[in-house]
Amino acid sequence: MNDLTLQKARAYEAEHGAAISPAERPAYHMTPYVGWLNDPNGFSYYKGKYHQFYQYNPYDVRWAPMHWGHAVSTDLLHWEYLPCALAPDSPVDNGPGCFSGSATVMDDGKQLLMYTSVIAEKQPNGEMRDIQTQSIAIGDGLNYEKPACNPVLTQKDLPEGFSKFDFRAMKVRIKYLYEKGDTTYLQLLFESHSIGEAINKTEYFEKLYDYDRKLLEEYQQARQEVEALKEQLENEKAELEAQQHELEEEQESLQVILDHCGVTDYREKLFKQTPYDAKTSAEVIDIMEEFGDECKRRHGKRIIYPSDEWYLKAGRPIPDPEFYEDYDQLENGVGMMRLYASEFLAELEKPHRIYGTKKMDVVTGEMASPLIHQMMAELHRQYPMVEVTVHTIKNKFFGGNVGVAGLVTATDIIAQCEGKLTSGTLGVPAVMLREEKDTFLDDITTDQLAQRLGVKVEVLPTSGGDEARALLRSGLHIARRRRA
Repeated sequence: MNDLTLQKARAYEAEHGAAISPAERPAYHMTPYVGWLNDPNGFSYYKGKYHQFYQYNPYDVRWAPMHWGHAVSTDLLHWEYLPCALAPDSPVDNGPGCFSGSATVMDDGKQLLMYTSVIAEKQPNGEMRDIQTQSIAIGDGLNYEKPACNPVLTQKDLPEGFSKFDFRAMKVRIKYLYEKGDTTYLQLLFESHSIGEAINKTEYFEKLYDYDRKLLEEYQQARQEVEALKEQLENEKAELEAQQHELEEEQESLQVILDHCGVTDYREKLFKQTPYDAKTSAEVIDIMEEFGDECKRRHGKRIIYPSDEWYLKAGRPIPDPEFYEDYDQLENGVGMMRLYASEFLAELEKPHRIYGTKKMDVVTGEMASPLIHQMMAELHRQYPMVEVTVHTIKNKFFGGNVGVAGLVTATDIIAQCEGKLTSGTLGVPAVMLREEKDTFLDDITTDQLAQRLGVKVEVLPTSGGDEARALLRSGLHIARRRRA
């Protein structure tokens, strides 16, 4: 590469592009290494990488004689900048420059770039006009040489009636290489949306023939198939519109839930996830409640609900019962805490015969802990003879920020409660157990837990009302409830 124009561009971008830090660029959208970017060109897969070229002025953030910038990627997210691929440095493109084009791979393993070469030419009326021709450059994925045969397509190769002033955006495809004597010939097929026909030309020294009839027939057949597909799509569009109308009529049954999932410690070699904290959880709630309010205004139902964990993580009060309407998404954790508290408190308002005293320990997860403490305190306030000690279990089995009661294991209960229980009975919420209701997620049974801790294990119902009744059972004599 000894051309001064290209060397100058590469030296400039190397100096000034390196001064732009990654923090100043988008996270995954590709930007020019430096300067101005027009439309992307020559997108192709070559030597195990995606190659993206683009119209480029490295010297300023405005349009000027066009170069071809160059970047490669293995995943289309992270881009590596390569030196400028093309510069307006030959007699056929030293005016406005190297315009749009395409790229393909040759049979000998080299990459061929097809670009629109543009020069300014004085017309018979004295006006200066840009003349567009098609040229090629051949390289190894880094450096490209423009052969002396450029331009490979000119106005002479255009179908009748087409203009040399608007002759660009060609797509090139290698048909084959063949040898004749000591000379190798390259047969190229060029296609353009603006021209609408295929131009078949042999380059380096001679033109083979004007049109490849077989390929042209294939092209015309493909066009017919496209038209048939368009008609099919129009019919499907009408059908989809009818289905959309039906869905709009049934929109009252549509509901969306956004659940809050914890992030465990077991994420080696997985995509990094940033757990939600109190601040970000509150931001999610604000967005969803605003959207739900608008749905309520328009359709009479909230439609979209945050799960309870968002409120627990944000440290916000669980919404009132009216917020959850008919509790349609209770099984998905939406409104479960509000319903639990409402049923628990409602059960305390009923008359109960309490025989003697009752002392008990219960376990819960970190997220539900504030609510459970509140309910047990109210239980003791109204029934002083019932004393329940709440043990908040930190989930070390799964780790991370997992805080829901349903993922608490017996392993953590043993490690954090051994020697700390205040009674002979330990209440375990049914939600901590598998479907068979006697085994935790770590395969330890309730009997094994009881034996290890030396206490009786009582499985507490999930419903707030049922749990309150279970906690009020026991004793030998009647005691009255203390009212507020």
